[in-house]
Amino acid sequence: MFLTYDDIDNPNLVGNKFFYLSQLSRLQGNFFVPKAICISTNMFQEILGHERIDWLKHFFEDLRATVGCYLVDSIADLNSLIQNLTLDQSFRNNLEYKLKEVFGERYLLKSYAVRSSSVSEDSVNNSYAGVYHSELNVKGIGQICSSILLIMSQYYSYSSIASRIRVNNYEYMPDLGIIIQQMVEPLYAGVAFTFKEKECMLEYVEGLGDKLVSGNIEPYRYSTETDYNASNYATDDQKLDDIISVILELKKVIGFQVDVEWAMNHRKDLYILQMRPVTKELAETNNDPKYLVASLYLEQLPLDLNLGECASVYASYVKKRSSIYQLAEQLGCKTGKGYVLNFNGKGLLTFANKFNDLLNSSQSDKYVLDLNDNIRQVILTKDDIFTYLVDTYTLTLNSLEQHTVILREFIQGDFGFISKYYKENELFIEYSYDGLLAINRGIADCYQVYFTEEGNVEIQTDQEVSTTLAENFNFIKKLTEEMNNKHHGCQLEWVMYQGTPYFVDYSNESSLITFEKNGDGLAIVKGSAHGPALNLIQEKETLFRLSVGPAVSINKSDDLAYHTELKKIFGVLEAFETKPIIVVDKPYAVLSIFFDKVAGFIFKEGSLLCHLSVLLRENEIPSLISPIIDEIKTNDELLISDQQLLILKVTEERGATS
Repeated sequence: MFLTYDDIDNPNLVGNKFFYLSQLSRLQGNFFVPKAICISTNMFQEILGHERIDWLKHFFEDLRATVGCYLVDSIADLNSLIQNLTLDQSFRNNLEYKLKEVFGERYLLKSYAVRSSSVSEDSVNNSYAGVYHSELNVKGIGQICSSILLIMSQYYSYSSIASRIRVNNYEYMPDLGIIIQQMVEPLYAGVAFTFKEKECMLEYVEGLGDKLVSGNIEPYRYSTETDYNASNYATDDQKLDDIISVILELKKVIGFQVDVEWAMNHRKDLYILQMRPVTKELAETNNDPKYLVASLYLEQLPLDLNLGECASVYASYVKKRSSIYQLAEQLGCKTGKGYVLNFNGKGLLTFANKFNDLLNSSQSDKYVLDLNDNIRQVILTKDDIFTYLVDTYTLTLNSLEQHTVILREFIQGDFGFISKYYKENELFIEYSYDGLLAINRGIADCYQVYFTEEGNVEIQTDQEVSTTLAENFNFIKKLTEEMNNKHHGCQLEWVMYQGTPYFVDYSNESSLITFEKNGDGLAIVKGSAHGPALNLIQEKETLFRLSVGPAVSINKSDDLAYHTELKKIFGVLEAFETKPIIVVDKPYAVLSIFFDKVAGFIFKEGSLLCHLSVLLRENEIPSLISPIIDEIKTNDELLISDQQLLILKVTEERGATS
């Protein structure tokens, strides 16, 4: 569907940008609105087709369930899906008919700007300024069609998706209209925004406005609040006053603060190219570069550091970890560095060398980044972080909106381990070469070491690891003891790096761990459970992927019931007449969302101290590790009795097994 200004009475089919232009086209004033048509949002959906839309649905479900941490890794698959879009001959014929109708017989000789117009952009809350793509000086039907396809693909680019999920928008269905607007050959082009009651700021360049948007040139700036004459500006006083008068009048008519892109041609005619509401962030910006760094755990934040979107993430880290990091430092225990970075595009690009020096001061090659509640725990190498921030926030030297991110050293180390009291004064340590994150998420191959109160190794599985832990026993035991005095039964998380333990975090758990083994069976939670088996080993790829993301942790479990694959599992669970016992290869963290639906869990291998095991103990759900799960099929009748597993009845004639 190809629409004109006269066809529009709401933004749902054309997006906010074209809707505002249609409103402006009906106003009388000392300005013009270029002729334009808009390809409706539902036409983009038709071009995508059902198969791509179904794939996008699963992609964005996964993205939401993993809180954005996989976006960098998975964007290539999305690009492959989108890059082969085509426009069929029927579309081209209808497009040419509409271009001829609106722009006249000589439409092929004219130049056009092809722009995005999304329902989610240019709103009061989110502008997405600079995120979506525009093509200028487009000529001929071939170039127009190529530009349309480019803008469609850009809707699913990394920067576009990152900007949407930052504001918790995981909608997979496109809401993008595409504007084909007659080009204005500008003498000057720029932006203007209103603020306060009657103030206006102009930024502009000579020629096309893309030089301003790109940040490659320092624009002329004029503010009614601070500049009282315009003698040093490229255009004359009267024309600046005329532009400002028009912008302020638009604000008055529209009823909110406005951010306007404009152009003035050689006849000094003023054209409004696009208009949006001023966002709160834009209204509060200034022209200064912002680059400010503070320690995450060990100091108070400077008064002029604006946490912004990161406020709740910062609060969660500091509330839990700040005092323990200070305690660790007092006891001589090493900890990973953490920083709070507050910046705008002008500041980060101006102080790029300073930022790289900060990153290179780390002994680790990687950092974990948190941007806000919707983009968490993104693990990147130091070399990739600068580009990641530039792409995620679409930064240029003219980007003045402030952003805040939290950066924490990601020390993979030689192995990760967790310390916890076993019985009263003996220390239980579980470790994995897969790393600490893998232990917590339930995806690691884990081993155990037990120390007596005096530091002697009681049980071990690896002599080298046991020796390294024994050499650092006093440090590990001292901090574990101090923390247990504050939080009885808690467990401490560490990384061993080049023979030195680094404290990372802790988890509250009131109970001491028990270690009881019967043959090959190892109880995570003692108790009895009786019911049919539900074997989920075939779902391990989905469970693995959703467990690595931070949506599920020891302190919270986000509602993941919307995820298609998890919905299927919920459906199967609810079909059982009695609560089943889940049988699966590892204690994946995401399994905690099924607690209300199950009688118990059986794992082939896993950790006694991972997040799921802690939650199982807190919820008193019988569970154990047993290698015989390979023999169990769905609907087999099972009995868990403390550390024993009995197969009471099988779905095939295999005989009972214990």
